[in-house]
Amino acid sequence: MQNKIHIRRLFGFIFLIPMIATMASEQQWLRYRSGQSVRQILGNIGSQQIKLSEEKPARVELPEFEADNPLFGQWLTPMIESGRIWLALDRSEKDGPYDLLFIDSNGDGQLEDESAVTAYQKERN
Repeated sequence: MQNKIHIRRLFGFIFLIPMIATMASEQQWLRYRSGQSVRQILGNIGSQQIKLSEEKPARVELPEFEADNPLFGQWLTPMIESGRIWLALDRSEKDGPYDLLFIDSNGDGQLEDESAVTAYQKERN
C-alpha cells in the first residue's frame, strides 16, 4: 500500500514539475527604470501642445482628404531622426467635427502611406 502511494506521488511530481515550468516560462516580468538623466537625454517631454494650421506642409506627401480644409501639425520628439512626426486632422462629413486623424506612424515624414484613425465618439460644439 505504501509503495502505491509513493509511486503516485512520484508520477505526480514527474508530471507536475514540467507543467509548472511551462506555465512559468510564459510569464515575463517587465523591469521599468527611471533616472535623473532622462530629461538630459530626451529634453522636456512632459507635455506638449501641438499647434494646428490649415497650411499644408512642404515636401510632405498627403493622402486624399474628405474635407476642404484639413488641419496639420507636428509633434516634436527626439525619438526619431527628423525630430518631428507629422499629423493631420480631417472630417468625415463636410460640416462635421474633425474626426479623422492621420499620423506618421512609421516616421518617414510622409502621410500619404497612413490610414486614418477614426474617432469613436463625436460631439458637436
